[in-house]
Amino acid sequence: MPNNVFVISDIDGTLVPHPFLSGKSVSERRISFERMLDFFRYENFGLMTGRREAGFERFSKEYDVPIAYPAFLGVEFGAHLAVRGQWMVRSEQNEELAQLLSTVEHAIASHPHFESGNEVENAFRKGTLDTYYIELKARIAQIESHFPNAESNRIFQETVEEIVNSECIGASTLAFQSFASQRRLDVVERGFVPKSGFWPTLSAHLLPRHSINRTTVVALGDELYDSYMFRYLKTLGEGSKFSVYALAVSRPLPFADAVLKDTETALTVVGELLSGKPPQGVLERYAESENIRM
Repeated sequence: MPNNVFVISDIDGTLVPHPFLSGKSVSERRISFERMLDFFRYENFGLMTGRREAGFERFSKEYDVPIAYPAFLGVEFGAHLAVRGQWMVRSEQNEELAQLLSTVEHAIASHPHFESGNEVENAFRKGTLDTYYIELKARIAQIESHFPNAESNRIFQETVEEIVNSECIGASTLAFQSFASQRRLDVVERGFVPKSGFWPTLSAHLLPRHSINRTTVVALGDELYDSYMFRYLKTLGEGSKFSVYALAVSRPLPFADAVLKDTETALTVVGELLSGKPPQGVLERYAESENIRM
């Protein structure tokens, strides 16, 4: 492990342009993907993504490459964890969550205002999504509207919120979070904190036990759930004495120490860190924020 550095990063919007929010096609995203894929040869590189396992493996289909795994991988925001391609942690499906999402899907599908959604494969190919998107995961479900007109987005959100609000009360095992700027609502199993809880698996299998307190963890991300990861790692670091650098990509995030300009810059930073260059020097060259807390 060069300089006792471990890098763990989000994928979409952080190292690779988002498959449909970026507006870039598969061919335009290929260069970033290939640069990220090169990092998989390092034992001190990991990914923490909201994608499902099938969504992560979709990379191989999109870019016509063999399926490959990084040294550490968390999918569904950390509900499932893999080390060197072997799944160490598997979360069971929350059945109440599955039932709620089924109710939402039925209501949307039968609504006269909406045509069929979830055309994810086409969206990934062309780089844009102009309908709705619903995805069930073990401990979280995501419901998004990406219609080209404001009225459709409004009706969609109101329809979904009416159902979710009525179900996530009382003795329910579920809660929800709204991301108005992204026209997204996530329903979450209570007690599940996205992109958190992975440290015991990572440290047991990939960090040098004799020098864990001299390990530097560099975490990268571009959205709110990545700030949860930043906070999680920093809280652990305070008790364990390992260092954490949290890097937001494209925009400031809570608990981030610095901001990197874009995915291209993030890829460059990760590449230099994995090659053994000291984190402080790398960040001084590429971080846009002047408040780099070392």
